[in-house]
Amino acid sequence: MSARLRAYALKYEVLFFSLLFLLQRFSHIEKIFSGIGFAPPGVDPFYRMHRVRLLLENHLHFQIFDPYLNFPFGAKTPWTPGMEYLVALICKICNFSDTKDIAIVSILSVPFFSLPLILCVKPVVSRFTDAMSVRVMVYLAFTFLPVFIFFSSLGRFDHHMFEASLPLFLFILFYSDIKRIQKVIGWSVFFGLSWFFWPHAWLLHFMIIPLALYERRSIDQLLLLGLGFLGASILQAFFLWWWAPENFWSGNMSTFGISWWAPLTAFFIGLFFLEIYYNDQRRGWKKLPYRLFIVGVVSLLVFRASILAVLQSMFGGLLANSGTLGNTEETVSAFTFIMKHGMKTEHVHVFVLPFLMAYFWIKKEYRSYILFMTIPMLLYLFQIRFMTIFYPLTIILFLFGLYLSIEHGLCLKLKNQYLRNSLYIFCVLCLAFPLRSKLGHAIPNKYKLIHHVKKGSQFIDEEIKRRSYDRLQSGIGARWMFGHWIVFYANAPVVTSPFQGESALDTGYLFYSRDLKTYEEYIKKYPIKYLMLVNTPYEHAQQFHFYHPDQKDVLEYDQQKNQLVVKDAFRDLFVSEFLYDNAVKYQQSAYGPWRVVYASFQKIGLENDFSDIKIFERVQGAFVKIRSKRQNLRLLARIDIAPQEVFEYEPKPIQHDDGYVVFRIAYGQYRYAGVDFSGEYKILDENNTVLKTIVVEENDVLSGNSIQVEME
Repeated sequence: MSARLRAYALKYEVLFFSLLFLLQRFSHIEKIFSGIGFAPPGVDPFYRMHRVRLLLENHLHFQIFDPYLNFPFGAKTPWTPGMEYLVALICKICNFSDTKDIAIVSILSVPFFSLPLILCVKPVVSRFTDAMSVRVMVYLAFTFLPVFIFFSSLGRFDHHMFEASLPLFLFILFYSDIKRIQKVIGWSVFFGLSWFFWPHAWLLHFMIIPLALYERRSIDQLLLLGLGFLGASILQAFFLWWWAPENFWSGNMSTFGISWWAPLTAFFIGLFFLEIYYNDQRRGWKKLPYRLFIVGVVSLLVFRASILAVLQSMFGGLLANSGTLGNTEETVSAFTFIMKHGMKTEHVHVFVLPFLMAYFWIKKEYRSYILFMTIPMLLYLFQIRFMTIFYPLTIILFLFGLYLSIEHGLCLKLKNQYLRNSLYIFCVLCLAFPLRSKLGHAIPNKYKLIHHVKKGSQFIDEEIKRRSYDRLQSGIGARWMFGHWIVFYANAPVVTSPFQGESALDTGYLFYSRDLKTYEEYIKKYPIKYLMLVNTPYEHAQQFHFYHPDQKDVLEYDQQKNQLVVKDAFRDLFVSEFLYDNAVKYQQSAYGPWRVVYASFQKIGLENDFSDIKIFERVQGAFVKIRSKRQNLRLLARIDIAPQEVFEYEPKPIQHDDGYVVFRIAYGQYRYAGVDFSGEYKILDENNTVLKTIVVEENDVLSGNSIQVEME
């Protein structure tokens, strides 16, 4: 490469690969805004977009309490709101407030929020080598590797891109050659603002410790770090007071949310670095830093309850062995994931990485970098959800290894510079060739029912508007996994908090319970108006075993019919009684009868002939009072439910009062959203003779009206 061409390449390399990075992310944009619409992958992006909407509704004032979670109680939202603020500000400037507009801005913003990953490559790699070939391979890896496409593609509106880039910025800032006061301000602002964009950014506080102690030859670095951490603790405490004054004054501590945990860890780590610095200055660094020890003991005694609770929650969250968290695959270790899915996963490198790190350590190569990777690696070995913190660091280390193997192995005898460069290009092409199919590849939401849940949630939103219901009183019960989707599209509160927890477990126990008592206790605690259920017996069977691990299988495969068949044990469950029997058992409940108000027309799979999604509404119910000398009168209606279900609705009489037979009914005249009912009820005698036909209006059911029928 000529000197002039190399100069241009060095000058514009960041710009070139930034454009390539964005081009890859936007190459499938037509797939997103066409057809049935785009659903971002996962679940968390939907709650993030919901928070953008809340910010716009509250004039950019962030509220830590979210009334849309954990109905009817509401919940404190745990995430720091930096990313949502940026999108809300863009929407505010553009005068966007509609759900669709918020989704579009959020989806389009992700690649730009991920772009700092490319900006970090040159300063990080150049710390160890000036070889442009290494930087090129890292650029291409960050641009085309599936794991990076996953969290930085259009629609992945979550904090994962900050998880990936902030550790690299931390590494850059540590080695940056700037004035002392600028370094202190830089540390303070970095740790303060990183927490603003990433709720678990307090992990960065601990990531810097091994690197700083290893590089303690630069004594000033410890002093500047100590002062910077103290400044960061003040800035974080200010954010805490600004976002959540009740948490600020109550001394709340939680590793999961906005609390004193981040400011206090920054404060104590700052004291730790200052203590080490002053001990080093007195050449007594081997002595016990007694002042820090005394402060730690006093703090433990004063805040022992809070500190122990935080440590327990941290330990429980890392092991993920309880609650609904134990039912999610992202919480398993890399080794467990490989054992379950085989060697064809992106996690197989964990078998090679320890040997590579040991080799570099023995060769005294990249030791500081390896120490910097220690905490992310340990977290990743516990749970694969930490892959976004760990993978950028890992990929760089692997490409360092590739560079050394070429430079000190294959290229020793290649004196010709063009041949050496050709070999590097060949290696880069070998890395890129298997990934060619990822060019222009969209990563949609792979859950097969996402669009059904979306349409069902949009129906609830329209229904609330159409009937002028109180939105915050129109709670929705559903599987916890759907909570984010429902909150965003229905714009209504959900019981099964998207962040799991007690209400999610309670709802799970309800779905897979067998007795009316569980239902009554649940409705008393969570007075929901809507219940969304999915008709996927196989998925229900998996959940059933989570709540009833000692029970036998509740499904069997019928080879002749080529479909799954539910057994009687499954038909006894609450969820089955709703899906298959349309909640007849619960019509006479003291808390109001249920009716189907939405049924999806589409069918996925061959499991049975019922709708994939059914939404039930709890109503007042109309009272039909029939006075007649005849005995054993019956009330019968035919209700058509999509796609091909005919529901014979026959409510049971609830009482005989002053010569009247009283029925409480859940259905009125209704032709909407996959439910077709004329409102006609037939009154039959014990011989099935039709004595009379009456029509019940929709408003009768909603208002609890009484309809009197006089008969001979």
